[in-house]
Amino acid sequence: MPPLRVIIATSSPLAQSRLARDLAALAEVDLCGKAGDLSAVYMLAEREEPDIALVGGDLLRHPDFEGITSLFRVIGTTRIEILGDAPAAGAPGIAPGMPGPALLAALRRARAQMA
Repeated sequence: MPPLRVIIATSSPLAQSRLARDLAALAEVDLCGKAGDLSAVYMLAEREEPDIALVGGDLLRHPDFEGITSLFRVIGTTRIEILGDAPAAGAPGIAPGMPGPALLAALRRARAQMA
């Protein structure tokens, strides 16, 4: 099975760095890139056509995010919200520092729901 192609989209350099480290430890994941603003997210997603986009709430709540959502629909990218360091139990999303097996399970679950 080919690796899951993932991008990270958040303006938080700390979240980007921690998630990139977490994803790099997973052989089943190919980190295609990181972006910190809407323009960079759009260009990265258009170029890489990722399976999954991990998106910070800072960008999700931006009034212009609908354009990114439309692009994700067209290219078949699943969006997962990046949660804070201490998410509520059972909260849907990804948090920096999640154990590898839980992170991979969340990615697979989200992708399966999209399919």
